[in-house]
Amino acid sequence: MRKLKAGLALFHSAHHDRFYCGTHKRAVRINTLEEKSLLHALSVGGEEAWGDSALVDRLVAAGLIDESQGVITLSKRFTSKIAERAEKNKDRTHDGAYAHMQKRLAPELNQSTWVDGVVDTGASLVSARQGFTVEISGSSRVALLLYPLLLASGVTDVRFAENFRKKNPYVDDSDIGLARISQEDIGITLRTLCQSWRRDIALFPIDKDIDYEDTSEGADLKIHCGVFDPEILSLWMSTGQNFLHIAEPEGDRATIGPLVIPGKTPCIRCFHLSITDSSDILGVTYLRDDANREFPMIAAHHIASLAAWQVIQFLDSQTLGRGDLHEEIARAELVGSVIAVDYQLLSRPEVIALARHPLCGCAF
Repeated sequence: MRKLKAGLALFHSAHHDRFYCGTHKRAVRINTLEEKSLLHALSVGGEEAWGDSALVDRLVAAGLIDESQGVITLSKRFTSKIAERAEKNKDRTHDGAYAHMQKRLAPELNQSTWVDGVVDTGASLVSARQGFTVEISGSSRVALLLYPLLLASGVTDVRFAENFRKKNPYVDDSDIGLARISQEDIGITLRTLCQSWRRDIALFPIDKDIDYEDTSEGADLKIHCGVFDPEILSLWMSTGQNFLHIAEPEGDRATIGPLVIPGKTPCIRCFHLSITDSSDILGVTYLRDDANREFPMIAAHHIASLAAWQVIQFLDSQTLGRGDLHEEIARAELVGSVIAVDYQLLSRPEVIALARHPLCGCAF
């Protein structure tokens, strides 16, 4: 069933008989008052309005139409093993949990339906996020914030690596104000607290048959925040583990990326070598070992949001690419680039393009 995409608007011009239909990024011209009337007929539904017409053809060509009503695939939460009960539960009219999830899904679908190539309201794209595993390592405010952001965006299988906050496994003063953490949570084991977040804020139902904290299973993407252990970095590069790096801040500047597909895209060393080429800087030595290199609160939320969106974009690109690596790379912004964020200019991030450096071993 065809439908106009959610959020589509009619823009009025200075000419009484000229309008534009679409968004501020893409739109088609409505040439006559008759086409305007047809557009209103399309907006209220009815198959008879979707006959062959030049307007419908232009709307389709501009990607302003959803060709079908996508279906969200849910976990076993809504599927009974008893046939009679499963048949009865198909009617979700009075299912409060399902209605609650539908309301939370609406904003995600409103964003996803506008991704290039999506014509099913974004349902299959958002639903597919349940099938990816993301693992977070390192220790910072940004790492902690990524967890609830990804859960609430549909990535149900997100977890912390075994070494996350190993030196300080309990909630402490610096955690207050992050996500849902308050003064009352001080002293609670961080992992226990985060497990409760999974139950409370995950966009999709939790599958009780899955151990989401099992780090022995592989991950579709790993995110490391802070300084890399050279052995871990070498292991990920040699085994083809896709990963995103969020570096430790330097003064009042932080970087997100690159997102690395080992052997295929520029890596961290490519980034460092490119810095040397452009600035003649070979390395960094901090003059004060006692300096706190944690992210300030507002910057932490800003950087975590930017990083979380890049993760979602990468996972969605795999769904859209259907295994085509070139398609996945083309759609993922942080593959082959780094975002630099200045704390004093949070609204103006700098995007640094990368190429595979000829002196880096990953190029061979």
